[in-house]
Amino acid sequence: DGIQVVEILREMPKFQTVPIIAVSAADSQTIQSLLSGGQFTDFLQKPITRDALYTVLSRLNHRNTA
Repeated sequence: DGIQVVEILREMPKFQTVPIIAVSAADSQTIQSLLSGGQFTDFLQKPITRDALYTVLSRLNHRNTA
């Protein structure tokens, strides 16, 4: 399960600050739960559109340059 993998990765020092984007077809309440846990950097909801992908990548880029 992706959540368990991210938890394991976040325990490793070299992965503590690496951006991780969750991808799921889950409802908005589940999405908020994933993001509020602090393990995922951002989220894409399936089906993924090009615009949604660009939006998330742009947010990540902005965070890394701010």
